[in-house]
Amino acid sequence: ISYYKRVEEEFTFSAVKPDEIETAGNLFRGYYEFRYRESVKNGRTLPWALPDDFDFPPAKLRSAWFAYLVGYPNNRSLSRDNETGEVLTDEKDEPVIVCTPVRPLRFLSDNQLPRGNMKSHRLKKKFRDDWRPVLKMMHDANRAAIANTPTNLMTCSFLEETFKLGIAHLKLKFPDLFRSKGASCQTWTIATWNSNIKSAIRKNKELK
Repeated sequence: ISYYKRVEEEFTFSAVKPDEIETAGNLFRGYYEFRYRESVKNGRTLPWALPDDFDFPPAKLRSAWFAYLVGYPNNRSLSRDNETGEVLTDEKDEPVIVCTPVRPLRFLSDNQLPRGNMKSHRLKKKFRDDWRPVLKMMHDANRAAIANTPTNLMTCSFLEETFKLGIAHLKLKFPDLFRSKGASCQTWTIATWNSNIKSAIRKNKELK
């Protein structure tokens, strides 16, 4: 069974059964888009790849890698009125929860991301600076495997194997980083990884 079918992540409301939840957004070329106005000055109203209440969590590298490959297919959001933005409620006065699937993060491009949304005023910058760089490096070590494996067939073992190859690739590129930090790097968030790798690249350039 694929990881895509089994994935449980931070945004799931466990008290709600999957068959009771409607899916929000518009399906376009296989992935969902969500139309709203950027929560920044002179924000544009466009279809975006991420829901209005989504933010990139302070994830560890492994879970960030999994999201890079398969996304957040079980992401949940509170349903809101398109005009007022108020949370919609059901006949029991409980908030209405909808499924807002997030595509694999490897398929996110800058023009699909708002500068800011309801949860973060720097959503695009956060992905560009704090998430994407190290994940793209790990992708380089797994390019053929990823290209030849459909997302819905990516199993738990596939994700673990590609993660290990990605880490091995990082060790080859930045041996001094792993040597100086040791086991502590296992506790780093994805943002810390990118910060330390950026410093390592800058240091390497200074030594040349």
